[in-house]
Amino acid sequence: MNNLEAMGWDGYWEGMFRAWSDAGPRQGSDAASQFVPARVVSVDRGSVAVRGNGIEARIPLGLPRNSEEDESWPPVVGDWVVVDDAAGSDVASISGILRRRGYLERPSTEQYGVAQPIAANVDAVGIVEPVFPAASVGRIERFEAIAHRAGISAVLILSKTDLLEPGEPAVPAELDTRGFAALVPWSSHLPQGLERIVDAIPDHGTIALLGRSGAGKSTLTNMLTGAGQATGSVRAGDGKGRHVTTARGLFFGNGRVIIDTPGVRAVAATAHRDDIDAVFPDIVELAGSCRFSNCTHAEEPGCAVRRALRDGALDPERFERYRRMLRESAFRAASDKRITRARERTSTKNNTRGRHAAMRHKGRGN
Repeated sequence: MNNLEAMGWDGYWEGMFRAWSDAGPRQGSDAASQFVPARVVSVDRGSVAVRGNGIEARIPLGLPRNSEEDESWPPVVGDWVVVDDAAGSDVASISGILRRRGYLERPSTEQYGVAQPIAANVDAVGIVEPVFPAASVGRIERFEAIAHRAGISAVLILSKTDLLEPGEPAVPAELDTRGFAALVPWSSHLPQGLERIVDAIPDHGTIALLGRSGAGKSTLTNMLTGAGQATGSVRAGDGKGRHVTTARGLFFGNGRVIIDTPGVRAVAATAHRDDIDAVFPDIVELAGSCRFSNCTHAEEPGCAVRRALRDGALDPERFERYRRMLRESAFRAASDKRITRARERTSTKNNTRGRHAAMRHKGRGN
């Protein structure tokens, strides 16, 4: 198996590359251009590392050569790119990005109107959450909403199960697991669950691992691919692993492709309510039985959600996590809209000024 196939290259990507090639010469290319496909395995400030058949290089990034690449520029980990490995040139360059499939991003916790790219061309998301000392159900739910937004199936991997007391359940009772393609309790010391994780990865597919620092993502990547990344020890007092991964990276081996990501301290709620509702199908189903379609589940008569809370059929903490995410989502959506409008106004003003300047210049020339 060559590097391309080992990194997930298949007939689909071959067709995409041929379509790109058939579109004709690109701006900036010349007779010496030799276009070859490669995959982005890491991203640094101002450059990306790519690997392909016969090519392994770190390529500095400039502006995109073609206007059609503007929206997808710059490349992110997991992107399939077209490299101009020009004969006689000391430095390769990126001439294009193949159209993405399964683009994963998360809302910024620091800025509204900004999304932070995670990875491209992802077929499954592995949410790695340690069960000791206690799993964060809220973090799991927020990662699940991000995966749903991208249209990517999510696999829940509950790590560090060897630290649980005998008979202690690995799956939190308050977690609704219906939205996951698979749920796998796993420990690096008791690797029986590894086969179930492997089964959850699509053939020739790429899985991106998300989770907090020390959750076991790098250890899992090593076990799945044999990558040999550095891993941190586990503190004896609280079972927490030490932070190791500081940048996203794509690793492949043993027929698997894994994107390991840095640990996330806080996960912002998506601005899209539909993706939050998908994580809480039980609450959405209850809300459908409320007397009023616009019920806020506060004091309205005939509220099926409040009735479920009183009867113990709905966990109050789960309902509060849902409401908290909706509040954050609504505020983020409104803020994003204001920022988008401001950007559009600025763009319109700049275009108008540019036209006026061009007209004045033309007038002086006459």
